[in-house]
Amino acid sequence: MKIAVGPASSRLGERIAKSLNLETAEVIFKEFPDGETYVRVGGIGSDESVLLVQSMAPPQARNIMALLQMASAIRDCTKGRIVAIVPYLAFARQDRAFLEGEAVSAKVVARSMEANDVEELYVVEPHSDESLSWFRIPVVGIDPLQDLASFVQNFKERRIVVAPDKGRIEQAKKLSEILGTDYGWSEKERDRHSGQLTSRIGRLPDQKGAALLLDDIISTGGTIVRAATLLRSAGIQRIDVATIHGLFAQDGDKKIIQSGVSNIYASDTVEGKYSTYSVANSISRTLEKVVHDV
Repeated sequence: MKIAVGPASSRLGERIAKSLNLETAEVIFKEFPDGETYVRVGGIGSDESVLLVQSMAPPQARNIMALLQMASAIRDCTKGRIVAIVPYLAFARQDRAFLEGEAVSAKVVARSMEANDVEELYVVEPHSDESLSWFRIPVVGIDPLQDLASFVQNFKERRIVVAPDKGRIEQAKKLSEILGTDYGWSEKERDRHSGQLTSRIGRLPDQKGAALLLDDIISTGGTIVRAATLLRSAGIQRIDVATIHGLFAQDGDKKIIQSGVSNIYASDTVEGKYSTYSVANSISRTLEKVVHDV
């Protein structure tokens, strides 16, 4: 088995290759002036199986196309298995048609990958189970909280873990249990008539020294900003933010810092300047059996 690393996951892919002791296939990627992409793979034997590592991080359209091009090129080289590792799965939030005539984007992504001979898929922290239900191939979701916990445990100061909304409570509780701290959450409500969002503290432990706001995806940062503002008004002296998928669209990172947050920590599922910890160990542990069975 070899590993083919796409352009959106260069650092993470190399870490996985090193951890699993896999030889890296040659991948040549370039983008033409008009935005079209070119992919060429080499060094894959006719019967070799391949781990394909490529995130669907922004720019999503380019990176999805690169993934599909890689899968197609790999299939032309080998009859072996193609196992895709997608650290960040884009378009997962549109997992159903909310209005008549809407495209179900998660379904479009699933069918495209299947059409290009991806036989098995591993996704880090998928946004919802519904988005994965569109795949007709085996899909495994990878929980990277242990990697985040290992990173946070190096901090000198203990932090309570706070979910910015109800949807992340279980994740905050799980991380706090690993860290041996307490957890809390804030809640947001939308007015049915005006559409205006309001937030309030749902639960906050008595320990108010430092908090770690935890979210699975940060896009524009609005939810985090509202939660951070609430925590500061509640007397939290230091607030850090941790996320798995750090997109930071529309200067979301600047808005978060301006709200009084001290530091932003993100994983390398979306490689950027806030990628301070890696999910390579979680991915490698999950894939050990796959590599062993080839």
